[in-house]
Amino acid sequence: IGAFFDVGAWLRYDIRKEPISFDAWWANFWIEPHWHNFTLGYNTTTDDIEFSFSTLQAPAVLLYISSFSNDYIAVLLKKDGTLSLRYRLGIISYKFKLTDRNMADGFPHFVNITRHNYTIWTQVDYMDPWIEKLIPGEIPRFDSPKSIFLGRVMEVGGVDYEIQRHNSPGFMGCISGVRYNIFAPLKAYFRPNVTNPPVTTQGYVVESNCGAFPPVLGYVPWEDDPWFTGL
Repeated sequence: IGAFFDVGAWLRYDIRKEPISFDAWWANFWIEPHWHNFTLGYNTTTDDIEFSFSTLQAPAVLLYISSFSNDYIAVLLKKDGTLSLRYRLGIISYKFKLTDRNMADGFPHFVNITRHNYTIWTQVDYMDPWIEKLIPGEIPRFDSPKSIFLGRVMEVGGVDYEIQRHNSPGFMGCISGVRYNIFAPLKAYFRPNVTNPPVTTQGYVVESNCGAFPPVLGYVPWEDDPWFTGL
């Protein structure tokens, strides 16, 4: 499920209305295997993100996940069209470059990001997956995820300067197949299975498949396929 966002339009999906207590988090952590457990509605040591997008305009914030603390996750489309991943976990902020080429070319592009503890795997389109490492030390948990923003970040409270300077005038284009762990904000908005889905929108947001990544892939030789494991 995808959507077209006009400039300045935004969608917010509320993950939770209040932060998780430390006691609840600690009890959840010790359920084995804790990295696959979502009894709280999310898991703090594992993040799984995927979406497709297409646009001709940059800069923009493609995806922003806020929290009840200072933690956040953001995928930025920079002024030159390259992609950047921003993470803040606790007192440490991380910045990872996802692409070297211009992605604001009007074609659909696919982004996949997976984190488990200190390791982050990223892949854009059919490029080779990249592996990044966080600084060892305290368990890198994403503290109390709050909301998912698409189109533009309209968070109440402090927003990192790097996010602010990519946030105006907002994303204009198509985005589809958005998922963060078990949450699918566009599906919740366009195909709600509850009376009052936790979604708020403003501006022109209309269902569309124009940002979808092509489902039929061309031939990829096995030696060029990063997921090939052998015959």
